[in-house]
Amino acid sequence: MAYNTPASAARNGLSGNLDATNYASQVNQFLGTPQIKFVYRGVPILTPNGSTFTWATSAATYDYDQPFMLSGTSVGRVFVPVLVNGAGADLLVSLCPDSAGSPDLTNVLAQTLVPASWITDLSLDGPLESSSFANLQYTGSTSTPWLIPAGSPTSNSTVPTVVTSDFFTILLGGDDNNVDAAVNTVAVCSFDGASFGLPLAGPGLPRGVVSGGAMVTADTLVYVGGASKLDSSGTAYSSVYCASWNPDTGAVGAWSTQTSLPQTVVAPATASSGETVYVIGGFTDNTSSTALSTVYSNTVANGAIQAGWQQVSSLPVARGNMFAGVLNGWLVVTGGINASVTVSGATYYAKINTDGSLGSWHAGPTLPVPVYGSNYQLVTVGDNLCVVSGIDGSSTQQSTIQVLPVLADTGPAAAWRLINDPRLANTYFASGFTLDDQGDGDLVVTDIVNNAVYVYSMTPVSLISVPLPASGLTSGATYHVTLHQRPTGNPLNDYLQFGAGVGGLASTFKYRAVGSAGAWTADPSRSILIQVFDQTAGNLPLRQQLSARHGGGQPLRGQWHRRLVHPAVHDSGPAGPGRHRASRGVEAHQRPPPRQHVLRLGVHSRRPG
Repeated sequence: MAYNTPASAARNGLSGNLDATNYASQVNQFLGTPQIKFVYRGVPILTPNGSTFTWATSAATYDYDQPFMLSGTSVGRVFVPVLVNGAGADLLVSLCPDSAGSPDLTNVLAQTLVPASWITDLSLDGPLESSSFANLQYTGSTSTPWLIPAGSPTSNSTVPTVVTSDFFTILLGGDDNNVDAAVNTVAVCSFDGASFGLPLAGPGLPRGVVSGGAMVTADTLVYVGGASKLDSSGTAYSSVYCASWNPDTGAVGAWSTQTSLPQTVVAPATASSGETVYVIGGFTDNTSSTALSTVYSNTVANGAIQAGWQQVSSLPVARGNMFAGVLNGWLVVTGGINASVTVSGATYYAKINTDGSLGSWHAGPTLPVPVYGSNYQLVTVGDNLCVVSGIDGSSTQQSTIQVLPVLADTGPAAAWRLINDPRLANTYFASGFTLDDQGDGDLVVTDIVNNAVYVYSMTPVSLISVPLPASGLTSGATYHVTLHQRPTGNPLNDYLQFGAGVGGLASTFKYRAVGSAGAWTADPSRSILIQVFDQTAGNLPLRQQLSARHGGGQPLRGQWHRRLVHPAVHDSGPAGPGRHRASRGVEAHQRPPPRQHVLRLGVHSRRPG
């Protein structure tokens, strides 16, 4: 099915469009641009929830079919995880109805051909590469024993506040569950790129505290707020403590008392950008009865907080137990609970100005699994924020990693992605470490039940955004996304592979010989990890949103084609240069500055388990 409707008049077309006509009868007619249909950003209606990521067998040999059950009555576009080998291949993506468990290719509802040259441009190291449509996936994990720091001679310390700096993780305070009282312990764990070290004691906080927030800058640790114990009878604090920090050796200096916050704050989200620190939301006491929307900031110099705390742009909502992080110049806040202990999956983000102040807050993509934080953290790996585990509305610890790419020019991507591993339901705390400038990294998760540490190897994966606009569909019915490639070079060297995961979707993928009309064979356990969006319009079409954000200063291809392949079915031009790529990316951007330190979260009023 051609996306652009036939035109009788001569037309200039778009790059690679061979459908333009030129007949004698059309002499002196104006050249016209082919009919364009707006494709909106849409709302995700299908999000995969896979475990260990793998690449499906070379797609030069097989066509692929991924069935899914539709929620709603329309489809706008899909994300497809793609790995380019050599010069790649043209990719034909189709949306089809179901016919006895297989795609009905005689009744294609929508279809888009993505030229090989575009896919290679959008992949890792390509000229339009970025993480705007990237998805961080884990390709394997290791497990080793690990000891929880002691809170007292007879009990371990639980629910510490945790912050990561370079290749160190610092655990601050927490609760001694033997005596139900806060502890002042500080412990530092190091990561050598392969293994996570046992906690080593550092100078203790001036007093026992739990459910506070912590931040780290290049040379200073900051601890704010919290309470004297975990339950509702605990006394809330507005205190602020600072200690020197050496990110090269992991050495913590002596703690000193600093200028207090303007009010008591329990279970805030906190983060830092350069020398500026932020305290976001929380509760005024240990009962959760009064949630806050305030955001306080201050600067840190020479191991001390400056004179007074400044109130900057408040959140649109009042919540505590949120997850917050800074990445590529944006402050992102997600999850949490309100004063009624209602769990939220809402995400908000604000641009950080050069003076540390905040721009306006914007609504971002909703968490697929709404959670709030206890001792479960938001961490950064490459250009991605990761919410590890968390507690849902039924007080159940989740076994998910929810991933959101964040870009310097546009902020968060359109949707979170999900990774699942049952071991994550025992999470004690998590830390993220970026290992190279390609975004590869390790996610370290400690297990409070089994006294173990898991190191997840993470790698960015390209998600090519493919328009497949179709409406008038049947909610609850099965539809199929099929993937067929047309090699433009040597099919033994130039081809595509598609990302798969165990348990990613309700149905596993099917495959058959490329171009065959034979029966499909089901994979026993894996799904192609597509993500499906509807046609929800929002404020502007995606094309106009991008033009507005970039001020119209770039040509159409720079604003539109970088992020969304054009939905016309046509043959491609010459293939891109032959090269093998791990995949990521969709638009050109500068590599971000050195990774900014991100706080994870204090805890409030619930014990793990």
